[in-house]
Amino acid sequence: MSQEEIEPLTGAPVTQANGAIVCTQLPDTVAKTGVPRQIVGDQGSDVHAGVTAFCQAHAETSAIDDIKHQTACVLKHARHDDAAWHQFTRLAAHSKRKVQQTS
Repeated sequence: MSQEEIEPLTGAPVTQANGAIVCTQLPDTVAKTGVPRQIVGDQGSDVHAGVTAFCQAHAETSAIDDIKHQTACVLKHARHDDAAWHQFTRLAAHSKRKVQQTS
């Protein structure tokens, strides 16, 4: 698959994301574009239930993890006992809170 064949699809902005909201937004996307072949997600519990329910209802759709979050999960598992890793993640979270643009 080439980059030209990939089309990012988004739902409407929401103040809170959860499986129920995802379940209501995905059919809206299907109405515009048809049933997607694949949904790329971040393993977040806030949307996982909705994506899973959608994939169960549409056997032609699969869900995969995005590379950034998949890599983070691998690192977290590999470094769970590393004190330097814990310090790094604390500092990274602190930096994120300082620069993120949402409340």
